[in-house]
Order: sequence, then C-alpha cells, then structure tokens
Amino acid sequence: MNVVYIVIDTLRADHLSCYGYFRKTSPNIDKLAEDGILFLNCYSEFPYTLPSFTSHITGICGVGTGIVANAWRKLNERHIILDDRIPTIAEILFHNGYTTVAVDNMVNFGYHPKWFVRGYQYYINPRPRPPYTNDDMLYNDIVRNTDMVLAEEVNHHVVKWLEMHGREGRFFLFIHYWDPHTPYNMPKEYSDNFYDNFYYKPPIVKVLDGIEYVPGWGRASDLTGKRKEYVRLYDCEIYYVDAQIGKVLEKLKEMGIYDDTLIIITSDHGEIMFEHHPGLSKERIEFGHGLLYNEVLHVPLILKLPNQQFKGKRIEAFVQTIDIFPTILEIANVEGKIITDGISLLNLIKGEKGKVRDVVMGTYVSKNFTARSIMTKEWKYIEYNPLDIELYNISNDPFELNNLAKENDEMASDLHQKLENTVNRYVCRWSKPDPLKIP
Repeated sequence: MNVVYIVIDTLRADHLSCYGYFRKTSPNIDKLAEDGILFLNCYSEFPYTLPSFTSHITGICGVGTGIVANAWRKLNERHIILDDRIPTIAEILFHNGYTTVAVDNMVNFGYHPKWFVRGYQYYINPRPRPPYTNDDMLYNDIVRNTDMVLAEEVNHHVVKWLEMHGREGRFFLFIHYWDPHTPYNMPKEYSDNFYDNFYYKPPIVKVLDGIEYVPGWGRASDLTGKRKEYVRLYDCEIYYVDAQIGKVLEKLKEMGIYDDTLIIITSDHGEIMFEHHPGLSKERIEFGHGLLYNEVLHVPLILKLPNQQFKGKRIEAFVQTIDIFPTILEIANVEGKIITDGISLLNLIKGEKGKVRDVVMGTYVSKNFTARSIMTKEWKYIEYNPLDIELYNISNDPFELNNLAKENDEMASDLHQKLENTVNRYVCRWSKPDPLKIP
C-alpha cells in the first residue's frame, strides 16, 4: 500500500462543494470523496501553519510538541524547535520500509523548521531561493509571498517523482499546496471563473433576530462589490488547486497504483472572509487566519482507502487533524508503541464506534494575547488571556455571532472546566508545562 498525504493550505471546509457549498468549486475532490470517506466535522487545533503542520506530522497537540506559534516572522525566533525524540510520520514509515518523499512549499519560508524534513529520503523544494541577510528582505518575501509556488509547479515535481520512482515499491508522498492562500495569482484561465448568479445574488439566510447572512462569506450588509470579488478569487483558487489535484489522481490511475493507495486530503486551517464575530475587535482579520472561529478551525478531511473500501461513507463525529497520524499507522499495519494524542479513525470508519471525541480544542497565540477554545455538539467556548470569554450556542448560532457568556455563566463555567481538564490531561501525559502559561 502507498500513502499520498495532501495538505491544501488555507482551505475552509465550507467552500468545497462536497461539504455543501453552493458553488461547484471542487469537482475532483468531490470525486475522491465519492471513492472515500468524508469527515464532516474535522477541526484543526490551530489557525495557522507551523503549529498545525507540526501536529499533522506528529499526531501530538500543542502542549505535547510545545509548538503553538508561527516562528518565521523574525530571524531571531529560531529557538522554536521540536524535541528530536518526537518521531514524525515520515520517520516512522521510513523505518517500516516506505520510500518517503515530500514536495513542500514550507521550505520557502524564511524560517524553515528542520523537523519538517525529518524522515524523508527525497525532500523537494519546488523553487530554491538564496538566503536572506536581513529581516527586511525576509519580511518582504513572507508578506508578499513572492516565493510560494503555484500548484502546477508543485505538480511538476510530484509527477516527475512518480514517473521515476512510483513503481519501485511502497512510498509515502507528502504534498503541500500553497493555493488557495494569498496572493491570488492563479493562471487567468482559472481567475475568470465564478462570475455566476451567486456573484450578483448570493444566497442569503436569516439568523438570530433576522440578521441576513451569506454562509461562507459573512453578513450580507458587509458584502460590497470589492468584497464579493475577494471571495470569488478565493473560490477560483480552490477551483485551480482542485484541478491540479485531479491531475495527480489521474497520474496514479494511469500508473495503475490508485487502487493500492491510501489518499488523504485535508488542510492546516481555513480563512476568515467577512464574518462579523465579537472577538474581531481584539484583532481585526479579513482574508487572513487567526482567532478561533470555525471558518478557520473547520477543515476538510477525506480518506480514500485502498480498493476504495467504505466508499461514499460520511461521518459526522468530531475528529481532529491529529487523528490522521495514528489512522495512517494503523492502516499501514505499523506495529510498536507510539505515543500520540490522536485517535485512530479506523473504528469510526468500520462503524465499530459512533464517536472518538466529545469535544474539540483550539489554540491561538498572537503578539498581544493567547486564546483557547473548546466545542461540543451544541456549544462553543473561547477563553482569552488577558481574561475575556465568548460563548456561542452553535446549534442555534452556527456563525458564532451572539456571545452568550454574560447571559449563561453556568454553561460558560462548565465549558471552562472542560477546557481546563482537557489541557491538564495533556500536561500530565507529556509532563510538560502548558506553553500558553510560560512567560
């Protein structure tokens, strides 16, 4: 069995048509979902890339890895490191007989975490660049994203490697697509899409006390022509990366190895559009990622098993991206005790369990404050330091618009305790202090 692990940067689950989005943004991903298992409620712990990727490749939450913040904003932040004793998915599979390869845009960040390359026999940079000599040069490239390559450039290296090595034996292939992250610089044949009826008249639902809202976009009253154009371009980016994924899937079929391949599609985090959350007063974000609302934490997860086992299954239970790690190892029949915070999803897939998690947790670190969230099927609680809290009844308020913390302090207190218990469980498991409480 081969493993192809695809992470699409900045991809909201609710902008994929297989997740119910009103635009047909993802025909190839939709087809893969028909061949596989679609997890409707998968959440990332983090709203940004470095800690999220770290949890993907280790199956360990932020308390266990100690990686809870991005580190490439200044050259002097290189003290953020992962303990070498924590194995990565590539290391484990390499030691179990897999050829390991990554085609990864992350190498093009000014700060490239060394643990991202651990375990790979082939680690391919789609576009090499010279080193930086000062913070200003680094800042310009990071903010302008001038060195993050298009999906078709990533595909060039993926297809080339598959043609050279794809039939030599079992392989683990990790692919990181930067699209649909900004800048929206896809080819023109894709950027001209979606001037559709939804562009001029997006579907509006009324929530709470009659607030008009466009699911996946934000409040209807906030959607100026320019803002609708930004959303359109984001959707075009999804359509573009979906087309490139389709080419990889076709290559696997052409080579006769699709049926014998486990394929995972997910994301590191989503993206805020023009949602109007109370917490945005703390850190105004539009077309960026941060804070702990569901448009940032709710990510897609599709697993296509070998020979398309359990094809077409849809699972509503809560899962987190740390659960992908132990799931791959169990499907690959990797033996031995490997400590992880993730829970294999195989029993969910087989129908032997109805759930693996009662709650999902989120973590955020900014320059000015830290935050954590916990969510049940009905309630979402966000806790900030300096102290502030938000509480949403997501069964009635799925867009997290009406903060009920002052009206329902009993529920807020209960969820605060659940959050404390969850964090303390991880602290005890790893015998480490909570990284959010370290000065």
